[in-house]
Amino acid sequence: GTLTISLDSLGGSSPNRTTTVTIADGASPENVRDAINNAGAGVAAVVINGTAGKQLVLSSETAGSNQFVKLSGIAGLAYDPNAVPAPLTDPFAQTQAAQGATFKLNGIAVSAATNNVTTAIDGVTLNLLKGPEAPAVSLSTSVTISKDNASLSTGLSALVKAFNDFQTTANSLGSYDATTKKAGALNGDSTLRTAQANVRAALGTVPSELASASLQRLSDIGVTQQKDGKLLIDSSKLSAAITSDLTGVANLVAAYGKSFKEATDGLIGSSGLIAARNEGLSASIKSLGKQSEVISARLTQIEARYRRQFTALDTLMSGMTKTSTFLEQQLANLPSYNQGS
Repeated sequence: GTLTISLDSLGGSSPNRTTTVTIADGASPENVRDAINNAGAGVAAVVINGTAGKQLVLSSETAGSNQFVKLSGIAGLAYDPNAVPAPLTDPFAQTQAAQGATFKLNGIAVSAATNNVTTAIDGVTLNLLKGPEAPAVSLSTSVTISKDNASLSTGLSALVKAFNDFQTTANSLGSYDATTKKAGALNGDSTLRTAQANVRAALGTVPSELASASLQRLSDIGVTQQKDGKLLIDSSKLSAAITSDLTGVANLVAAYGKSFKEATDGLIGSSGLIAARNEGLSASIKSLGKQSEVISARLTQIEARYRRQFTALDTLMSGMTKTSTFLEQQLANLPSYNQGS
């Protein structure tokens, strides 16, 4: 028949996960084990050959004191943990109840349904990986929670580097050397000028989320723009700002990072300025190609017409030459006239 395996938490109104497994008539315990394991139901099945014969043991892959496994659909493979007392027809019996985590944090008892604890300390997740090993009954470890200033500085440095790299590339593409009279590939291009203007606007405009903040501009934390347009970080001022107001610095960097991302998405996104420019140039190239084909065809027609006209003119000139030769011969055969005779 069809065995239904349900995984849920106690008191749940509907299963979190349900899997059906087809069990053939007359299947051995090993056949049932293999069918369950191959179904990917979140339950591991093993066969133990005990003193009472072969027994099928199921273990849920989901931890937590409120978790359970329910089997239904086949009378010989049924189990309902919510039924109290358990039906006498259920051949399965619970040998190990699902357990949660219990531990002490700074001497205070804490319990959780799973080993992933998110409620003990606000904003901190504790992953409990190991318990005491016999004969020990307890296991102690120290957890140090501190501010990660280095990652914030690293993130700001990456933002500044990206801005400076953009400035270098944009200046090179739009440059003009008066000495060599050589221009960059995008000198005078409106798309490049717009891209530069958008990035400068992101740098010079205070993000809306910082309107009431004490730190509103990158210069407030030591990031200033140089004469060449690039940004420079004053490490001492940044360190002092982080020490005095870590949250404010983090919010400022995140806000400007978001502004720069929105500006660049408007340039390099699938519907951004550069994509639109490429599409326009591709359309222009295609149009010029069609015009070139039309002009080429027209030139071919003109060439053919000129060839016909030149052939006709050549034929006419050849006829006139023959006529001229004939007339010359006829005039030469005329009798001479002597006026004195």
